Amino acid sequence: MKKNRLNIYKLLSLFSITIILTLSLLSCSSSEQVTGKAIDTSITAFEKASLLLVKVVDEKNQPLGDAGIYLNGVYKGKTNSYGESKGTKEIILNQENNIIRTEKSGYFPSRQETIQALPDQKQSITLTLTKEITTLAVRVLDENNFPVKSATVMLLADEDTENTDDDNYNKENSNYNKNKQNKKNKQDDAKKLLISDEN
Repeated sequence: MKKNRLNIYKLLSLFSITIILTLSLLSCSSSEQVTGKAIDTSITAFEKASLLLVKVVDEKNQPLGDAGIYLNGVYKGKTNSYGESKGTKEIILNQENNIIRTEKSGYFPSRQETIQALPDQKQSITLTLTKEITTLAVRVLDENNFPVKSATVMLLADEDTENTDDDNYNKENSNYNKNKQNKKNKQDDAKKLLISDEN
């Protein structure tokens, strides 16, 4: 009787294994079967992605850090601000056709560019930003509110709001304090002048 029970357990185990294998085969499509092809299709989708190196420059072809990158309308981060990679950002292209643009405060947004993802390849694109230009109309009046002709007009940037690469260099340069004092003297002289002109 013990042998019969043992044989019944063996048969039930064999039957269970057969059912599990049959269900596994039926759940796969004819092209996938048990070869693992279902996994291969997801790898093929991943291979369609490509790496894109975005470089952002100004109108003088100088790299621009902190420029926002937008891929298909989605913000992807900012370009690097320091080192050899200044003005660059690497992004992944997942779609076949992509629209890319960049923007930065103080500059007009770039044109939208279309780029196709090339599977398994690294691509690059350079986007150019142009400084915003503002027209300023000024009128110079004397103490009696009469127009002053041929007045010299100077525009000075506030030191706290403008930070250029030259300013960064001067901070590291030993002549920084001397340059800063010269700049302050020019600003003081300019404050004494009337800052408008009317012809």
